[in-house]
Amino acid sequence: MPTNSRFLRFILESPLLLLVFAVLPGSFILGNIFHFKLPFRFSTNMLLTNSLCLLALLAIRLLWYLYGLRRGIRYGSGQRPSRGTEMPGRPAAQLREDLERSGYCFAADGGYGEKRDRGYLGTALVYGGLILLIGTGTWDNLRQFSGVVLHGMGVAASLDKVGTYVKPIMAGRMAVRPRLPKLEVKQIIFPNKEHTKGAAEIILLSKEGKQLASSTLIATQDPFRYNGYDIFLAKLLVEAHLIITEKGSPDRIIFTDTVKLSPLWKKEGDYGFYGVFTDRAALDGELFYNADKNLFRVVMTREGKKLLDTEYPFQVIRQKQEGNYLLTFGAMGRWTELHVVRSRGMALLWIGGIIAVLGLLLRIAFRPQRIWLEETPEGCRVWTVGKNPLRDES
Repeated sequence: MPTNSRFLRFILESPLLLLVFAVLPGSFILGNIFHFKLPFRFSTNMLLTNSLCLLALLAIRLLWYLYGLRRGIRYGSGQRPSRGTEMPGRPAAQLREDLERSGYCFAADGGYGEKRDRGYLGTALVYGGLILLIGTGTWDNLRQFSGVVLHGMGVAASLDKVGTYVKPIMAGRMAVRPRLPKLEVKQIIFPNKEHTKGAAEIILLSKEGKQLASSTLIATQDPFRYNGYDIFLAKLLVEAHLIITEKGSPDRIIFTDTVKLSPLWKKEGDYGFYGVFTDRAALDGELFYNADKNLFRVVMTREGKKLLDTEYPFQVIRQKQEGNYLLTFGAMGRWTELHVVRSRGMALLWIGGIIAVLGLLLRIAFRPQRIWLEETPEGCRVWTVGKNPLRDES
């Protein structure tokens, strides 16, 4: 039954209440974009509670509007305009009878009426679409799993073991251990004309070693989907163990450690991978790698002064002297950075979004048509919202 209570209208109809639930995620997003500190500590529990409360409100409104589809009076007589009255020169009873013939339905007291409009159904569709959209997103977040595997060619890695993944692992409250087989990298394809960011050939194996599936993953492109999970290649990595000592004093080590190199978005000459290193003596180093020629370039500076800039053909020489320094590459590893992510219900998200947009278009195209009649000594006074039926008669 329609109500004129302001509180209930605020709960069931007001768009301002929906904006309240946008404050929390909006603050988090803006804080990350503009790098300002929030006045409260953000947590995933807060976001989850916010989403569940919003879904509960949307469900209440959807049920209310679905129930309203069966009613003759949907909006109720509240919120009558304070201005724009007319005096049509006819008694209220005659005017009401004429309006009923044109499709208006009046309340029992005869003082308020409204015409059925498709926009009311549009509002119900908006709430239904938002429930599907937000509900699917919330469910996906509760069951999400996202992990990173650093893996080279050789032994297969068990994707169903948490220890295989590099920490931290992103997992929702209802996440389960991935039910995935072993993964083996058969070949690493460094950037070339066909694969500008690189690629990797993988196969999935059962515990018994039987091949279940295979795919060529291209870096930063579409993933390979298997058993509800997306496996995609984020990038290729190179690890090189570099040793730099002083000439004539091999025991005096300038630098010794593993340097990690990542792909460059744009090549530096012929070099496609880049990493940096430093030591305690304000040494700044840069390391470049050319995968086609298996060639390193080492650059060292200290306080802005260049100390070294030389190339090193890996596995061609064991050691290289350049100026006052001796360079040695002990080993090199080639790795793939694979991301394993539980697939999201994108189809349902799209369907929910489309339903909500269609409902919004219906609501915009068909506005409510409402009328109030009041018998006075001077004659019948009329207030209208939406298309004025009295002007259509003139």
